[in-house]
Amino acid sequence: MHEWNLIYAYDDAEQTVEVTDTSPPYRKTLSYAQLAASPLRFLCAVKKTNRPAQPDDPLRSLKSVIRYMREGDGTFQQTMYTSYVSGLRAYDAWIRHLREGPRVANGYGHRYMAYAYSGARSFAGPYIRSLVVERFAEGPIGLAASLFGQPAGRLSEVSRLCPLHGESEWNEEAIEASIGLLG
Repeated sequence: MHEWNLIYAYDDAEQTVEVTDTSPPYRKTLSYAQLAASPLRFLCAVKKTNRPAQPDDPLRSLKSVIRYMREGDGTFQQTMYTSYVSGLRAYDAWIRHLREGPRVANGYGHRYMAYAYSGARSFAGPYIRSLVVERFAEGPIGLAASLFGQPAGRLSEVSRLCPLHGESEWNEEAIEASIGLLG
């Protein structure tokens, strides 16, 4: 299982789960044993509620996006399984890991992160541009959208350089080029 798979059904009698996947066939059935053997270290739950939607405040949404970018999610996990940072500090951690070289840096992890993050970041600029704001806020919204578009473009280049699906060299040159794009 990958980082962003979604378990959307389970069958206790058969002891299986239905999951989405990032590669074809995009949906898979896993036994409970296969799920337990995966390198997945944590699960998040989603619960549907009937709570009425809050009215959108575009400027509050933009401030939240910028705060997350600067500060991350505010969680600094240090467990026996994992430790991580988020927000802009995550890029520094990624680069430090890559500087360990191809024998230590995880090539699959790098390819997966480039693939997942380039896809996710490609939505940031268009989302910000879609916010309906008062006329006085159009300039800052446009600037924020373009600023968020820059890392999306760089991550897309990293993903093309080291694609998740397909063959590519995992060597010093690919790592240095990735560091240059991430830095």
